Amino acid sequence: MKNIQSGLLWLLRLACYGGLLFVVTGIASLVFVSTLGVCPELNEGNIRCDTQFYKEIADYAMVVLLLTVFTGIPGLLAIGGVVFAFFDVRALRRRSKGGTGKSANGEASNSNLSGSGPTSVESDQPPLTWWTGPLGFVVKAILVVMAITFGLGVITGIYQAITGS
Repeated sequence: MKNIQSGLLWLLRLACYGGLLFVVTGIASLVFVSTLGVCPELNEGNIRCDTQFYKEIADYAMVVLLLTVFTGIPGLLAIGGVVFAFFDVRALRRRSKGGTGKSANGEASNSNLSGSGPTSVESDQPPLTWWTGPLGFVVKAILVVMAITFGLGVITGIYQAITGS
């Protein structure tokens, strides 16, 4: 059962990193075309650029933007990618400092614990400080805004389906 869970977590991590890459490249391409000023008309209805190369970049940026705004799926995956990246970087930093590692059988071990008496694994940071600290506030705020936006989008979609407009 643990193999299935770790496999699903690996797939989720891969999808979230892919969503993060998708959104970041879309934003970067939009910033690239906008700062160069090569597309005098750049909106979701019409894209007109100086060359075909810049038009393709602008088309890609608009696809990413519209998919993220109207479905929210790339945005949610990107937020998941940021969270996974935070935990992965934190784990890498902890390993590089020589902190708690995993033994061959998957149990947590700490090399400076003695073999006698009750054992406890001491950590540098208390658990879940990322959720209660300033980063936690930012993560919660983003999740609340996304939930409100998604809810309003669903309500608007239902209203438009009922009224036929």
